[in-house]
Amino acid sequence: MLNLSPANPTSSSNSQSSTPFNPKVGDHVLARWGNETYEQATIKAIEGDRATVLFDGAAKEDEVKFPSQIMAIPTAPVKVAAGDYVLAQYPFQKQMWIGGRVNSVGGANRQREIQQHQRRLGRAGEHVGEGA
Repeated sequence: MLNLSPANPTSSSNSQSSTPFNPKVGDHVLARWGNETYEQATIKAIEGDRATVLFDGAAKEDEVKFPSQIMAIPTAPVKVAAGDYVLAQYPFQKQMWIGGRVNSVGGANRQREIQQHQRRLGRAGEHVGEGA
């Protein structure tokens, strides 16, 4: 089973809690890492439109745009519909979340679509880069 999160961090969907996401220093969040993925990180500082984060397992801090490149880590299943943009938790590296669009809902299709995306990128199981 894949964990999913709406791909727009600044809006809420009908399936999400109406509680606004207001990240602050010390929060454990999903932060943009590279060009196409989000990974778990802790916010270390916030200055204007930039946040300093420490990605889980990293030795060095990075900067991301604030708040547009930071999302809450999903804590409950969400309902999605065909056409929704989401982040899906990478099945073999649980710290990595990959963006995509839901083509269909109902089982194995989501797993297959992520695997096809990984093959197209040619880097299944590989990080895409450091920083934001």
